Amino acid sequence: MVAVLPTLLLVMAMLGVVLSLDQDIVLRFGDNSLRIEKDNQNKGGQTVGVDGSRRTKGLRCASSQCIEADYDKMALPDQGKATEVHTSFELRDVIDIDDEKFSITFSMYFGLQWKEPRLINYDNTTRPDWMAIDLDFANNLWLPNIFIYDLKEFKTIHVLHKLAALYVVKEGELFYQQSTHVTFLCAMRFESYPLDKHVCKFRLGSSSYNEEQMKFSTTLLDYDQASQNTILDYEVMVEELGDLDRKLLYGKMGNYSLAGFQFNLKRHMAKYVWNYHFPSGLFVMVSWVSFLISPSVVPGRMGLLVTLFLVLTNMFNTINTESPTVEGLTSISIWLLSCIVFVAAAVAEYAGILYLKRNLDCSPPLTGSELGTRTVTMNKDKFGLWIVSLAEKVPKTDADIAKVD
Repeated sequence: MVAVLPTLLLVMAMLGVVLSLDQDIVLRFGDNSLRIEKDNQNKGGQTVGVDGSRRTKGLRCASSQCIEADYDKMALPDQGKATEVHTSFELRDVIDIDDEKFSITFSMYFGLQWKEPRLINYDNTTRPDWMAIDLDFANNLWLPNIFIYDLKEFKTIHVLHKLAALYVVKEGELFYQQSTHVTFLCAMRFESYPLDKHVCKFRLGSSSYNEEQMKFSTTLLDYDQASQNTILDYEVMVEELGDLDRKLLYGKMGNYSLAGFQFNLKRHMAKYVWNYHFPSGLFVMVSWVSFLISPSVVPGRMGLLVTLFLVLTNMFNTINTESPTVEGLTSISIWLLSCIVFVAAAVAEYAGILYLKRNLDCSPPLTGSELGTRTVTMNKDKFGLWIVSLAEKVPKTDADIAKVD
């Protein structure tokens, strides 16, 4: 026992000296070992963690992902080449298409993915694979400065917290996604209403970096029309932008890269055919029945035509109230106006007949000499007809005389 005590004191003294020199001590007990560390800075300004990884003082971290203390979130991730930003659009529902406000509202999951080589993974034992990190950490990072063309409203959905997420896809690559309701303007023209078709382009790009500094591309565009929850007046198709729409020419400031998609809208016209086109065409055909009515039956013929004229006029006023704003007339307005013209022509035709009939019935009275001459002429004609009929009745043969007897 006396021999062991000096040995322990010697070991403790040596341990104190080593710790004072900022060195690690490993005490081995068989196959197990215990590393005793002092969490101070070395000459390089780094510390050694329990896992042996090197850390820099002043790092800002989320989970195992860190950025340097002098990280500049206003600087592009890679100054040597253009930063590629990949966009994803998962459309859930087209909520509203407003013809009066020339706008489209839809809900989607909007995602951005880009490389960030300045992001440090200090956990060397694992590599991130779609690892979710604290969303507030995005406030310390460089984020693409997105500009959405013709945007009216960009609303982020909240349920207790903002429905958004930040992922580390792999080392040095980030993915940001959030649930949104977007309303943007579309240059619609309704001259062909309700046979109108529209192409509305949803485009986004950088607000300050041209294509030599930042390039956009669309990696995911998802929309299932069968899952549409709202009933719209349009058939909605979604497709990617054309090549000409992926670039914005901006003169001396350079060309700007764009990403996005376009809505192809085609109005459902069956409702308008059965509610307006078919009834109005039938009313015109019914107005042709008036040609079979005797001109002397004034109440019946005029009542039919005037009723049809008023009904078509009311339909014309209704469709003009419901139609979108146009500079001239819409297609359906021209159709109803043509139907009104057909019925008005039938009314004008009957008015002409009544006018001619009244002129014939209201001829000036005859003078005495004209009356006497016409009476003598009429009597001569009647007398001649009487003589002819009498001559036909006179028996000409004996057989005829025998019949008379």
